[in-house]
Amino acid sequence: MVRPDAPYLAADSVVDWHHPAVEALAQTLHVSGDPLATVRRCFNHVAWRIAHSNDAQRDEVSCHASEVLALGHGLCYAKAHLFAALLRANGIPAGFDYQRLSDEAGGYVLHGLNTVWLDGVGWWRVDARGGPLAAGRRWRVGEAFYVFPVGQPGEVNYGVNLAAPPRPLVEQLERAHSLRRLWPSLPQGL
Repeated sequence: MVRPDAPYLAADSVVDWHHPAVEALAQTLHVSGDPLATVRRCFNHVAWRIAHSNDAQRDEVSCHASEVLALGHGLCYAKAHLFAALLRANGIPAGFDYQRLSDEAGGYVLHGLNTVWLDGVGWWRVDARGGPLAAGRRWRVGEAFYVFPVGQPGEVNYGVNLAAPPRPLVEQLERAHSLRRLWPSLPQGL
């Protein structure tokens, strides 16, 4: 397996692992010589110490990894941005994948998660959404870990591996001032 190229390790305005707070946290989660242990620690931090905005009943919208860390919560997309930032700061390639899931209103909503690379394993999908919907569930290295397995008509695991989140989604999150206003307009798919 060929190790992924630089875009899956890059910092940018969204995956801002170069931000001092993100970089400092990444260092505390690092396990020297054990990338898998580092992935587990980063996953556990994002899944269990950073709340999902809906679960926390918070109205602020975050997008950039440093914002998610500062607020202590974010939507699935924002949590995926932080997870990728922590991994990339530790030299572990990370990307983005998405699902189209049914919502309570009879439509669909786009759900964000990550792809993670480990030497000897390759890419695998890991969803760090956390919260009560993921409680008691464990992931295994190399096996896709979805908090929301697809099963309803029209639901899709896209199976993409993007080095950066889609720009229209990022712009929507950056413009949003209220989760209540953002929620009805979230994308329904890629």
